[in-house]
Amino acid sequence: MKYLEQLTLHLIVDRRSAMIDGIHLNNEVLNHMPQLQTFIFDIVTYTQVIKELNRQSSDNIQRTFRHNIYHHVVSYVEHYSNGTTRSHIYSHAYTISTLKNISNGFPVGIFTNIRKVSLVEILCSFEHEFFVRISRAFPLLDHLKILNRKAQRDRRPRQLDKNDYILSIVQFPHLLHLELHQHIDYAEQFLVDTNTCLPRLIQLKIDYEHLEIVTENFTRDTTRFNCVKLERIDFGRVIVHPEQFYQYFPCCK
Repeated sequence: MKYLEQLTLHLIVDRRSAMIDGIHLNNEVLNHMPQLQTFIFDIVTYTQVIKELNRQSSDNIQRTFRHNIYHHVVSYVEHYSNGTTRSHIYSHAYTISTLKNISNGFPVGIFTNIRKVSLVEILCSFEHEFFVRISRAFPLLDHLKILNRKAQRDRRPRQLDKNDYILSIVQFPHLLHLELHQHIDYAEQFLVDTNTCLPRLIQLKIDYEHLEIVTENFTRDTTRFNCVKLERIDFGRVIVHPEQFYQYFPCCK
């Protein structure tokens, strides 16, 4: 593709012996595309680190992006207890509207252009304060996908001082679409209005049993606010709903 002028690349690469960095992209992409003018990427690499001395840092990776085409690149690295290392590199480009595979190590920043985000962790849970950071980093977010099979360590108790709840509620004022996969704790985190405020939510993808449990068989008051405007709920299979389902979700078709 030697005449290609624009390229946007989203990748998840597993079981590599080394992280993908600027040197790798130079050798495998830029050297084969001499006409390339715009290169936007969002790449996650999983590697197995055998020795502590072989660990790469975010600064090491950052220094490999020297070509002018990169402009501003963000990178972060996470090392897990099982020897897995996860690196995430992406273009801080104002033209990109989607950012995928964000994990706990996501650095602080504000991205007013991003509308669609996916949060993915395989070895650690997402805690309440992480979602506070995400809501502040993406103030105009309208589509959010969460994939995490780990239970939250610090679930917020149902009874807290009212002021404490108000100050720490996660705010997603523009969120329209929400996908919750794997652990039920994230259904509790997002659908209970003392944890998260979703005033515009209209589409939800979730496991039916999780929704049934969290809403207490479609009767729970603290999940009603975030659910009342839902127009479509995707369970991934056909469900025959009880009468109280449609009473609880009056806008569902």
